[in-house]
Amino acid sequence: MLLGLAAQYMAKPKEIDPQKVMDMGTSPHNAELYQRSQDIMDINSDFNQDHFRNMNSAVQDNTYTANRINKMNMLKSGMGGQTGLLNASVADNLQDSNVSLQSNFENFVRNNMSTSNNLLSQVTTNDMQVRDNAVSAYGQNINNKNNWMASMAGNVTKMAGMPFEMASKGAEMAPAAMMLCDANMKENIKKIGTAKTKSGKSVGIYNYNYKGRNKKKTGIIAQDVQRNHPNSVKKGKNGKLYVNVSELF
Repeated sequence: MLLGLAAQYMAKPKEIDPQKVMDMGTSPHNAELYQRSQDIMDINSDFNQDHFRNMNSAVQDNTYTANRINKMNMLKSGMGGQTGLLNASVADNLQDSNVSLQSNFENFVRNNMSTSNNLLSQVTTNDMQVRDNAVSAYGQNINNKNNWMASMAGNVTKMAGMPFEMASKGAEMAPAAMMLCDANMKENIKKIGTAKTKSGKSVGIYNYNYKGRNKKKTGIIAQDVQRNHPNSVKKGKNGKLYVNVSELF
């Protein structure tokens, strides 16, 4: 049983790294989508400035064409010498074009709001899914640990019905629920975990070997139990400490 308990400790469930889960579920395109949602709403972004330059180029071409046609019409009508009138017409066309350009550009940016919101919604959905996966991984770690510790506690309880660890052939036999767990009989003691008791408090689980023996064992230490569960520890006639395991688990 003790060897079986030790084997189960060696098989302690490996924790899932929530950060690795997030990294695996996060696409680099998610950051691109977010940046695009910001760019299409920023009038100074490269995206919008490129569009503005294209719009401006088209407006300038149209204005130039309109002014040429206007000049040709004035020449045909015999008013080609009216430089002041021609300049005024050119200035009006330019002003109208600039007003139209600004208005159209503002409408363009305003109409991008819906596209930006859709991109943000997609990014948020993706991000929340990744975070949900990380939370699930964290919760799975807790469940695995709780299940493992419950199994450990159950195994310690089962040991109560088995023969006692004996200090020597002449050691005292104790009642069925008592286990001889005195630290003075052991060496190379190393804590490898904890198990919850009925009271909600924890006791340590240790690896060790008995003095004069090389075989590794796993179990509880009476002196450790005594700190938080003094009523569960009794001294036998042989002067060694016994633990009432049935009271603990």
